[in-house]
Amino acid sequence: MQSMSSSSIVFIDLEVTKHTQTIASIGAYIDEENGFEGQSLHELIRLCVQQTPSYVCGHNFIDHDKRYLENSTFNALLQRLKILDTLYLSLLLFPDKVTHKLEKPYKTEAHIANSPFGDSVATKELLMLLVERFYSLDESLKQALYLLLNTHAIYAPFFEYIAYQSSEISLYEHFKSLIQCEKKVFEAITVRRSANLVI
Repeated sequence: MQSMSSSSIVFIDLEVTKHTQTIASIGAYIDEENGFEGQSLHELIRLCVQQTPSYVCGHNFIDHDKRYLENSTFNALLQRLKILDTLYLSLLLFPDKVTHKLEKPYKTEAHIANSPFGDSVATKELLMLLVERFYSLDESLKQALYLLLNTHAIYAPFFEYIAYQSSEISLYEHFKSLIQCEKKVFEAITVRRSANLVI
């Protein structure tokens, strides 16, 4: 497994006011010395300018946090960052899980409130678990996932982050026990499907 540093990632979680749909609180974490929780987008910008991460990571980031950050002063920085979304990665790598909600170990009976900073740290731990999970897969399955998804906007940054590449393999040979059509039909479907995945 390649050696990776999470210091190239800023983990972000937002709390949003339901009625006004505005950012109420921001949690950001890069490492033990660089992170914060508060309401200041300026502080988030300062953190990213100083630490120059290459990636931004969040749980359900694409469908939630990204929408609000795109409409803020952080957008110029956001456009330069590659996105890792642990919700989509969890759905891919743990398909049998009943729920893909972010686990929040900081919560106790005495402390039940959400913490954006706590969530950003929990997201970092989840990403590390997902990397381990990917590398624990059978090599042919890793290759198949890479070949199917390495050009997909949601998954390409993950393969880049873990520096995983694979040479061409026969997806038909890998999945033939599950396929109920001729090889040429399968390959035609795969080509069309791969084209549709590129967004």
